Amino acid sequence: MRLRVTAAACLLLAMTPAAISVEELDSQRRWWRAAEIQRRLRLTVAQVARLDTLFERELPQRIQQHRQIQDLDRRLAHVIELDNGDDSHVANLSEQVEALRAAQNIRRTLMLFTMYQTLTHEQRTLLAHMHRSGSGSPNQELGDPGSHSR
Repeated sequence: MRLRVTAAACLLLAMTPAAISVEELDSQRRWWRAAEIQRRLRLTVAQVARLDTLFERELPQRIQQHRQIQDLDRRLAHVIELDNGDDSHVANLSEQVEALRAAQNIRRTLMLFTMYQTLTHEQRTLLAHMHRSGSGSPNQELGDPGSHSR
């Protein structure tokens, strides 16, 4: 039994992302600031400013929520590693982590939807093509599920 718990804790810790700086996360996600993306999509100065505004609007709350998820993930891993919780305690912590992730994903999706509406139909079509082909596509913030906090 102890071996199973240790293995589960190791797996959980391996799934938890390494801490990255807020600045690094920010620079990866502001794809619209890349000169190549601006050129290919023909983004206007007003569109870039609007995308910045939409991205920054709830940034402090998104950062706080990301940190809460990381903290609760570490707490859950610690409880599993030390084997000092019962099934209901582990399930409760797990439910809390997943509820926070779900709220974060909903908030992100709504932000992306609003950002998407900033683009013209032609820009959205080109962006979708860039994303599908992987050629200079915006990395993680528009349409790529890999940008979630997991």
